[in-house]
Amino acid sequence: MPTLPLTTEEIILGLQDYSVFQIALDGTIRTWNAGSARIYGFSEEEVVGKPFAVLFTQRDREQKAAEEELAQALTHGSTVDERWHQRGDGSARYLTGITTLVRQGETPVGFIKISRDFTPDKQRERRIEAQTAAMLVLTEERTIAEAAPRFLAALGEQLFWDAGALWLVDSSDCLRHIGSWNGPGGDLGVFDVEAPLRGFRRGEGILGEVFASGAPIWIADVAAAPQFTRRELFAGLGLRSAVFFPIVQGHETIGACELFSREVRERDQEFIVLAGGLGVILGSFVERETIERQLEDRNRAREYMLARVSHDLRAPLTTIRGWAQLLNIAAIDATSAGRMIEDAAGVLQMLVDDLIDFARISTGKLRFDREAIELAPFIDSLVEAAVPVATQGGIALSVELIDDDCVVLGDRQRLRQVLDNLLSNALKFTPRGGRVTVRLASEEGHCRIEVEDTGRGISPQLLPHIFDRYKQADAAATQSGLGLGLTIVAELVRLHGGTISAESDGEGRGARFVVRMPGVAR
Repeated sequence: MPTLPLTTEEIILGLQDYSVFQIALDGTIRTWNAGSARIYGFSEEEVVGKPFAVLFTQRDREQKAAEEELAQALTHGSTVDERWHQRGDGSARYLTGITTLVRQGETPVGFIKISRDFTPDKQRERRIEAQTAAMLVLTEERTIAEAAPRFLAALGEQLFWDAGALWLVDSSDCLRHIGSWNGPGGDLGVFDVEAPLRGFRRGEGILGEVFASGAPIWIADVAAAPQFTRRELFAGLGLRSAVFFPIVQGHETIGACELFSREVRERDQEFIVLAGGLGVILGSFVERETIERQLEDRNRAREYMLARVSHDLRAPLTTIRGWAQLLNIAAIDATSAGRMIEDAAGVLQMLVDDLIDFARISTGKLRFDREAIELAPFIDSLVEAAVPVATQGGIALSVELIDDDCVVLGDRQRLRQVLDNLLSNALKFTPRGGRVTVRLASEEGHCRIEVEDTGRGISPQLLPHIFDRYKQADAAATQSGLGLGLTIVAELVRLHGGTISAESDGEGRGARFVVRMPGVAR
């Protein structure tokens, strides 16, 4: 077939910034200029004689877009087209152009295609659209697990990624899969199966590197990246390029997002900048979700606690009123009645004191009178006072003063409240035949007090929240009191400049509470 006529050869030479080439009626490429080679990334030898469709993306080839474009030009004389086209290296470029039918006389003999590269402008436009779509998802969803697939889809569909996943750090400081997305075309089901089974610690694999450094990583070809531990899996799925960027809260990396493409894509610095902003937005979303969940938990626990307050206050009041009425209408033993009323009043006083202390701590109005306190005799007297209760319950109570030279600066009444609570809890939850031990020792400038028992222990679910406000209300359902005791204890220890921790091997295996307070010289 002869070369199709142009007006002048100079026209072609003057269009070096454009792709200008000829297409035969059967859809094969006949000529190729330097602008075409630069824009499409194919040499003349690679495309001349090949179908026009070789320049289209896989998706457009499946939809017969090349054939439709030539059919429109044949019918109407020309057609304007703008779309993403496939480059020789697998990447995509956004081109706008016109395909014109060429005739010899009245006979159609082929087409001329003239295109120009508008990729930077289109990429910028698509990035804005992607960011807008991703932000919209985060305004519509309440949890990161619900938002993750839609968020990834917003990025992938607008910016031509084919799959993605989102990971967040868990309580063990390990990245765990939160959600994933697969674009249309190809079977990536194994991606959804594999991801939830994995975890990445700092420095482990590419995700671990992002987690440790807080910096994004771009891989042009996953098959050639030895540090990418999952490269065989993803290369087998036909995924070529990948980008990984951190999810950030303040100065802390709390997760990572990964996106994959079937095309080889060189590093896109503008996308990296966009990803950095999205990582911060995701971090804020996760923080908001955490705060909302905490508020919901606290509100539920507060409501539960208020219900318990009304119930627990009613019980001793009912006892007091009942015995007082009996004294007025029946011949009963006044001593026994007085004892019952006094016991109920004591319970009522304890409940009211807990509520008052809790309110004072919450508002920062708790009074503190500090003095130097020698802990050895102080603890000895507390343990001695608890001996009758231990003896009555069949519990062995002992004290180990490993260091009897510990002195702290604190409020004697509040410190007694701390240790009384820990000791009474240990005795309350230790069965007959069990053992409770109180120890005192020095530890690197601090005084360490341990209260250890062989009682019912603490469940793994409750242990991390044992001192949380309102959490104790749930645990208190099977015991007396408002469940505020350990919350108040923890706050009192903190006000002394100390720390408190709880240890347990689980239910039925005892518990140990450890208080550390700064020591002072005598």
